[in-house]
Amino acid sequence: NANADAGFPSFGSEPDRSHYRRRLLGLYEHVEARPLSFLLLSGSLRYDRALLELERDIAPFGWGDPVDRQHAFDQFSPQAGVTVRPLDDLSVYASWGRTFKYPTRDELVGFFTTNPGLEPESSNSYETGVRFRAGRWGSAGVSVYRMDVRDEIFFDPTVPNVTPFGTFYGYNFNFDKVTHKGVESEARFTPWEWLDLFATHAFTRVEIAQSGNPAQEGKTYPVTPRMAGAVEEPVAHARHHESRIAPPDRAARYGQKAATIWLTGLVSCGKVEIAYALERKLFDLGAICLVLEGEHVR
Repeated sequence: NANADAGFPSFGSEPDRSHYRRRLLGLYEHVEARPLSFLLLSGSLRYDRALLELERDIAPFGWGDPVDRQHAFDQFSPQAGVTVRPLDDLSVYASWGRTFKYPTRDELVGFFTTNPGLEPESSNSYETGVRFRAGRWGSAGVSVYRMDVRDEIFFDPTVPNVTPFGTFYGYNFNFDKVTHKGVESEARFTPWEWLDLFATHAFTRVEIAQSGNPAQEGKTYPVTPRMAGAVEEPVAHARHHESRIAPPDRAARYGQKAATIWLTGLVSCGKVEIAYALERKLFDLGAICLVLEGEHVR
């Protein structure tokens, strides 16, 4: 479960209030098969059930319409991939997947605009590429991808909203279909242990394929840059030190073996809630445990 409450500015004596609650249930299965030594096949299927509840109360003398809405979503997300390794240091891969994204509270309810009818985004993604590794000297890779997004959520800051207190701009809505196409490349060169050169480049074209406004079809999506790149040159003189406490000695001291449980998934899918619930359960059973949350570590 995810809950969020917020107060928004109002022209009355009290702020407007909104309450957003999202309840999620997910099931996931992943399988891999290696029929030949150089061939890897993979596939997965994910099912998500979400119930979004949105309430917005307008303060006295405030502007806008109150909202009381519940919306249920069912999403199936299959994925499939194949990787071929003709050489030990060379791999060729291709993948397809279907993904989705639920609208957030900020997208459903803004400061001056509300669109509780936003649909979740869904997409079909296709990617193929080549990766090469030259021992300790470095690696390189190039990939070509295409992503067809249905109901992509877009914030248009030019849409006027006329109110009794003035005109405000900005509105979230769904584009019927947006296509993302591009080429991504990366290269890493490590001539010495203390020097690591890394460069990336991406060419992306995002186009509005279908829209409620036919004049927008064929236009470039005004969010993603056409060209993007980066060059990094970290230099390190750090020395690697081994711990003087062997793992069996730690296990004997604490009366348990060490283990790491790594939770991965989409944004706001419930990873943190599951982690802390598991930590509580293990602690109650007498285990020594700790949650490392990415946001806190960063």
